[in-house]
Amino acid sequence: MIDNNSSIATSPLRQNVTEFADGLMSEQPFASKFLIRGDADSAHFNAVFEKVSLTLPGTPNTWTSNAQFDFFWMGPDEWLLRAKPQAEESDGDSSNPANPDAVGDHVELFHTLKDALQKQHAAIVDVSDYYTVIRVDHPQARDILARSCPLDFHRALSQPFQCAQTRLGNASCLINETSKSSNDGRGTAML
Repeated sequence: MIDNNSSIATSPLRQNVTEFADGLMSEQPFASKFLIRGDADSAHFNAVFEKVSLTLPGTPNTWTSNAQFDFFWMGPDEWLLRAKPQAEESDGDSSNPANPDAVGDHVELFHTLKDALQKQHAAIVDVSDYYTVIRVDHPQARDILARSCPLDFHRALSQPFQCAQTRLGNASCLINETSKSSNDGRGTAML
């Protein structure tokens, strides 16, 4: 969907926020997402990710993170690099798209990684407009998601920095728990 006041693409979900009694479910601002394939045993391949200060997650269904990026294991030779969303300009208008500078950063990041991977047996595909990120911030986030999902959350996400690929309703999704407070049992899941 194109906002009439901007050339920035926005999602139809952008204005929908589902509120629960003590939490919410909402779509997060636009962020770059790239599927990357290559040989994890190659020193040259790993050196590319030093540019974004990340280490490839080598263990199945795990992820790594730094201040700018989350990096998910998707398969033996496949990873999803997701930039953390840019802060939105707060003008009180919930329909305001994410910071337009984020689009420029997205293009620059893609070309930096593409150029670095060019002489290797590797591939990078921009999937930013294919996936969205939905945050479920609720004390029973796992239980809410489990109603539409065959995944055993307690087993699949039992350790920090684990992620799981599954189906939620009829949609493919990647789920990772971003926080869990031992004080109140509140959990946050990103889809």
